[in-house]
Amino acid sequence: MKLFKVFLTVFLLAFVFVVPAFAQGTGTEPASFHIPVEFVVLMSGFLGYAVTQGFKAAGLPIDGTPAKIAAALTTGLILFSEAIIGALVPVPYQPAVTGLFMLAVTILTAMGIHYAVKSFQKKPPLSAI
Repeated sequence: MKLFKVFLTVFLLAFVFVVPAFAQGTGTEPASFHIPVEFVVLMSGFLGYAVTQGFKAAGLPIDGTPAKIAAALTTGLILFSEAIIGALVPVPYQPAVTGLFMLAVTILTAMGIHYAVKSFQKKPPLSAI
């Protein structure tokens, strides 16, 4: 129920802020903002993993359903994020926001590589400690 309230709150806030921004009637198209592909791939992987683990925890069968749900969630999240950022961030600052997304992807990728390298290192036996 708490998760539903959070989604409802986010939806209402988006409706209040995004819809008026697109319906101003100035005659010009609102600037199109696109989240970098790298960040989309990162979100897709995370949501796919999270939904699959949720299905496992609930004891539900894992056939193609988690992948479909993860794909729907990812697509909705990406479109929603692009609409919010495109409406709230002025056009001159959108490249900076894209740069921040790329910085987040770079940091998370570096953390993943560091973790993978550390897992390949030999660990000393407990008797050597």
